Amino acid sequence: MSKDMTKLGSASVVSHPAWAVPAARMTFAMVSWSVDDILELRPTWTRDEALRFLAQHESHLRERLIEHGWSVIETLMGHS
Repeated sequence: MSKDMTKLGSASVVSHPAWAVPAARMTFAMVSWSVDDILELRPTWTRDEALRFLAQHESHLRERLIEHGWSVIETLMGHS
């Protein structure tokens, strides 16, 4: 194990003065939607209707979230 890595339970952690990140974690800011999220906006829908909506629109949701994520990353990095 390199000197910049420590062992935390069974997970390795990359040490940094301000934070520590599990070495196996390579993705961040994951977003997911549930049937309950849809029912908050459409309380008259059944759980099945909400599930069908998510299944039908999953690829569009993913594409738009990725596009918006890149925009946020660029803004945070000072690019516009």
